[in-house]
Amino acid sequence: MTTHALDVAIAADRGTAALDADNQLLLEELRARGLRAAPFVWDDPAFDLASTRIALIRSTFDYTARRDEFLAWADHAATRTTLLNPPTILRWNAHKAYLLELERRGVAIIPTEFLPRGAPASFARVLAQRDWNEVVLKPAVSAGGRDTYRVRRDEGERGQRQLDELVARGDVMVQPFLPGILSAGELSLVYFDGQFSHAARRRAPPGDFRALHRRGGPVAAETPPTGALLFAHHVLEVAPEPTLYARVDVLVDEAGNYRLGELELIEPILFFGHSPAGLANAAQAIQARLERMRDPS
Repeated sequence: MTTHALDVAIAADRGTAALDADNQLLLEELRARGLRAAPFVWDDPAFDLASTRIALIRSTFDYTARRDEFLAWADHAATRTTLLNPPTILRWNAHKAYLLELERRGVAIIPTEFLPRGAPASFARVLAQRDWNEVVLKPAVSAGGRDTYRVRRDEGERGQRQLDELVARGDVMVQPFLPGILSAGELSLVYFDGQFSHAARRRAPPGDFRALHRRGGPVAAETPPTGALLFAHHVLEVAPEPTLYARVDVLVDEAGNYRLGELELIEPILFFGHSPAGLANAAQAIQARLERMRDPS
């Protein structure tokens, strides 16, 4: 039998090598349950992946700037240990074109126009064709609200300039701006092994809708309505494969319909500081995985 120094190694980037506050709570909870757990920097060649039974992707916030390198590392890591979530899911979720796949499977998403890197792109034409008056421009590989812009149709010069800058660097998403995000914010539903755990609502301060997507923004625990639970369950039901952890971000459009903002399967904040029960659920799900690895039957 192989002897491992760790039960769980929690992957972080160099900027959060000691883990962010959310995942520090998870580390402490795992240790309190008698598990051998420690953080590691995902691209540290000195860390022996075979020394841990599970490598848990949690604080790898730099992956969007190093997507290809990160995914290559994940493929390698999965040959040395059990990587959660697995590389197939990381690859699928790392580019927001996954939203179109979910839409084809019956999930209501925010209407989205994808523009490929380097292609000629006309801000005015996209808005005219879609009949949109105000939009959000953002990279298709991004996190934390980085390089995300809210632009009105009558700001055509600024919109074209920002669109040109984004398309020069990578694939771009254009979506209509949903005004309700300023008042209702975004409801995030957290799941472990496909089971609902807890939920939190994030609201943006006035004038800064991008704060919804940043770490440390305003958050409050919330009991989600039945409709949101049913919607999120459907999203996970049609996703490519089950995952250890998932966060389903839900918005409401002007007609009062639920829309998927994002399905976060790589390094979402899971709001453990707002839900002691959620923290326990996460640790229990990890323990269950370890037990199944000991006894696959």
